[in-house]
Amino acid sequence: MARALASWAFCLSVACLCSEAAAQSVPEPEAELAPRLAIAPDARAFAALGQLDELDEALVRELHESLERGARRFFLPTDDFELVASDVLSTSITSEPLYEGTLALARQWAEMGEEAFKRLQADDAIAHLERALQNYRAIDHDRIAPEEIAHTLLFLALSYLEEGTNVVRPLELMQEMILLDPTRRILPGYYPDFIVQYYRSARDTLFRELSSEGPSIEEAARSAELLSADYLLYTFALPTPGDETIAERTSQSAASPQEGFTVIAFLYDARAESFLPPETLSLLGLEPALLQNAANRLASRLAACVLLPDDEPLVNPDDLMASRGQGRLGLELGMAYASFLSVAPPLQSPFGNVGVGLGVSYALTREFQLVAGLQLLNSLRDYNGLLRDNFTTLRSWLGGRLAWELGPLELGIAASFELASLSDVRVFTDKSCIPAPDLLCPGDLGTRTYEMSAPLLGAHLNPRLSLRLTRSLWLTLNTSLGYYLSPVEEDLLNLPFSSDLGIRYRF
Repeated sequence: MARALASWAFCLSVACLCSEAAAQSVPEPEAELAPRLAIAPDARAFAALGQLDELDEALVRELHESLERGARRFFLPTDDFELVASDVLSTSITSEPLYEGTLALARQWAEMGEEAFKRLQADDAIAHLERALQNYRAIDHDRIAPEEIAHTLLFLALSYLEEGTNVVRPLELMQEMILLDPTRRILPGYYPDFIVQYYRSARDTLFRELSSEGPSIEEAARSAELLSADYLLYTFALPTPGDETIAERTSQSAASPQEGFTVIAFLYDARAESFLPPETLSLLGLEPALLQNAANRLASRLAACVLLPDDEPLVNPDDLMASRGQGRLGLELGMAYASFLSVAPPLQSPFGNVGVGLGVSYALTREFQLVAGLQLLNSLRDYNGLLRDNFTTLRSWLGGRLAWELGPLELGIAASFELASLSDVRVFTDKSCIPAPDLLCPGDLGTRTYEMSAPLLGAHLNPRLSLRLTRSLWLTLNTSLGYYLSPVEEDLLNLPFSSDLGIRYRF
């Protein structure tokens, strides 16, 4: 009896130990980590032209820091976000193994470029300064030393203006210079009038683009990657359109009721690879306390958009503006020219076809898209005059495209299955009918009619080159070469080649 009780007690103790070990081995559910949010280092307060002379370096730094401080103070006491420390970006960039060497090389190129500019050697200055800028950007030095890069941008823009063949590049360089260092200016009397006008045009264009489009998606994605951030907050203070002219004319540094500024904030979502709709606030002047309070309030509005409960989804009535040209859907319209490179007797040479093309694309990934399109073409007279009547071709296709963005350019190539339908093709078999068909060969006399009762099935390749005009609008040049597996009767027409020039809108 005692032995049975001892055995039973031993079994019970083993069972308890096993259950306790099993309980301890069950992993506890991990707490969901708060999203990481960073304040972008690009917070900038842009004074009006008439105020630039009165702003010292300390006040300028205080204005910029006020915007960052206001946003940062909102996120400090909350557990909803993990706020990224302000020194993480600098540490991330400078810790790269090639940073010091590349920086030294960039500074050497910059020094050589400035010396070439001073010796009036514009071509050499452009070559050296472009290499310096390329090396600076390769190590993201512009994110931690914007004033140094702005200095290089100024000399590069002036070199292009002196060289005189490229009028677009200096405008882009001055925009970037002003964005990196808002206090850097080009004043009348120190520079020729046309350079001063370039500078003012660059300011106007930059302010307009920041107000309507915000920072670059590519730059925001890179900053978020360096900071390992889920969200990135940008804040800018811009002169209200129209008020900058008044401020320049009156040359008053103190804020007045006539001088207005707009503080605008953008929140970049790294997972969605897009910006939330911006929030704005109007101010009467540039003062550190006002900027700090405005940035704090705008940060609270954007944070509320992110923290909105799932059962109360954020509804944006203007999806086109929210997508900012980064949506998956694209629509393309263009003018097309086509020809059948392979023709069979009685035709003797290829001939042209003109019409319109319509295309639709849907991006599955950054590089791959599903594509579909239609092309409606009307034939022209062939060189030998053997086509008796014009005929119509309707082409449709479905396939996939690989595309790569290289700055403002996009290179792509698509492979698609094609379905084409042609109206009846009437061809002269007697060349004596050509001078006066209705008189010499009435009806079908001397004419052969190819009846296109069934559609043509084939495939084609479509290289494409696109140039970005705005964030959503692209200028596109397409070419395609196809082959029909089920050709026209007696292989009269085959190898369709087409090119079209058009506009693509990315939603």
